Amino acid sequence: MAAKNKYEQITIESAYKDIVGATAEPQEEKKGRRTVTLEEAAYLRRMGKTRGHKGAHMKRMNIFITDENREYIEYVGKMFGRNMGEFINDIIADFAKKHPALLEQAKELQNVFNEEVDDEG
Repeated sequence: MAAKNKYEQITIESAYKDIVGATAEPQEEKKGRRTVTLEEAAYLRRMGKTRGHKGAHMKRMNIFITDENREYIEYVGKMFGRNMGEFINDIIADFAKKHPALLEQAKELQNVFNEEVDDEG
């Protein structure tokens, strides 16, 4: 009996061979985008230059700031040759250098708070 359509002729074995053959062929690389090594990704994150580098994305956040603070970040950051994100990261890095123990204290405090909440619950 002849097959009614071309899909009836497909078997699991022939489909599997097609899939294996397709994945074994080298894939063309997309222009303007490449996968970076872990070392390159770490360097790019430190430099803040991760756009267009697959696997090197930085964390992002959406925050509320006043108009006055935004204006300060924009213009003073430009004065130092930094974009707004770079300037904010510079400010945080400077603050962290001046107060090195503060992060550990904050983590300890958060752990104590979490333990109290767990004990109550």
